[in-house]
Amino acid sequence: MKRLDIRIKETIATLISEEKYHKAALGEIRKQRARLEDYIAAHPEFKEALEPLQVTEDAPEIIKRMAHAAKKAGVGPMAAVAGGISQMVVEKLISLGAEHVVFENGGDIVLRVAKETAVGIYTGQAETSKYAFLIRPEHGLLAICTSSGVVGHSLSFGKANAATVIAKDGFLADAAATLLGNLVKSERRQEVQSAIERVLEIEGVLGAVVSIGNLWGIGGWVPQIVKADVDETLISRG
Repeated sequence: MKRLDIRIKETIATLISEEKYHKAALGEIRKQRARLEDYIAAHPEFKEALEPLQVTEDAPEIIKRMAHAAKKAGVGPMAAVAGGISQMVVEKLISLGAEHVVFENGGDIVLRVAKETAVGIYTGQAETSKYAFLIRPEHGLLAICTSSGVVGHSLSFGKANAATVIAKDGFLADAAATLLGNLVKSERRQEVQSAIERVLEIEGVLGAVVSIGNLWGIGGWVPQIVKADVDETLISRG
């Protein structure tokens, strides 16, 4: 397996796979970005919407899948963009025969692994960034997407250090993580639990984890959580 650091316009990502799949991954990113950019040029409201938006019947697949995930989560369609591109890349490489693929796009991860792989939970705080999800081959394709009100550049109306959603689809996990992050505005246990319960109501969401201050909240199915030294320099960001 070989790591590839990727920078294509706003997409700043990391791929771990056999090197022979790297060219296909770059091509898929460029193709999906072009389709997204062309649609936004014709429909600028798609980029600005903070609520679900109806898209045209002739919209490309990535646009339709972003809009569908956004509708399920009750957020704007761009909330699904990073996880969506991750999903499209991993699906493409799997279709070409890849057995071990990890694609991380600014903290939003889609992966299917052939051996145990630890995925760190980064909270922006040294004292709480000490844990990771342990992903096993039998989990199949998983999406682990995170929204934060304090880390990174993504728009969030909440204050969670990390609001993470696990699903089988990167579009959905990303959109639902945005909702989860928006709902967590304080370090009140009941508020955190209510936010997790709300997100777990979304069809397709498997589990959710919230870190805010020194408080953790967990609900639904999540991979085994193990202690780990999370290296923030491995996170793809501008």
